[in-house]
Amino acid sequence: MMALTKRTFQFIILLMFFVGCASKIAYISSQTDRNYALVKTDPIFFILEEKASMAERQMYPLLKEEMIANGFNIVEDALNAKWALFFDIGSKTSRHNSTRQVATTSYSSGKVGDTYYSGTTKSTQAIPYSYNYTVKKIYMFLYAWKEIGTHKMITAWEGYIGAGEKEYKSYLRAIFKSLLTHSRKPRALHGDEWNPF
Repeated sequence: MMALTKRTFQFIILLMFFVGCASKIAYISSQTDRNYALVKTDPIFFILEEKASMAERQMYPLLKEEMIANGFNIVEDALNAKWALFFDIGSKTSRHNSTRQVATTSYSSGKVGDTYYSGTTKSTQAIPYSYNYTVKKIYMFLYAWKEIGTHKMITAWEGYIGAGEKEYKSYLRAIFKSLLTHSRKPRALHGDEWNPF
């Protein structure tokens, strides 16, 4: 998809989900072209491309349902749409190196002259290890319907979600809702009025 120009305004936020003692982090990004007046109630045709993978076909109804639940005007007839919304999903697995602190205990004993002694020493040892980390991704692109298929086709809005595989499976709806909700509230983050929808 086309990159946004310098006219765009970008919104980025890290979401933290606390489960027990561990914090779960997701990354969301929202960008819009200021030349487009986007209104949340405008009719949007959410497109599932013919070449969509099985994972994308399974994801499509969830994203569509969540957008409708958050007040977006998703229409079934493309001829009634003002905007066309595309999406794509992907993942990336990388190898990470780290260390784990392991508690160790050592015992010693002996005799010095006629005196017997023994002792215990406790310490921690850094044990190196490697692990795979998979990031699941969702990309969304909004275009003016009248520009579809023309050389003037410009991205009016694009959104991105990136989260670890476990967080993605457990909190996808909450993360996606945050992309839809927080992207409409930039004043507290940027001190600039911006309303992509």
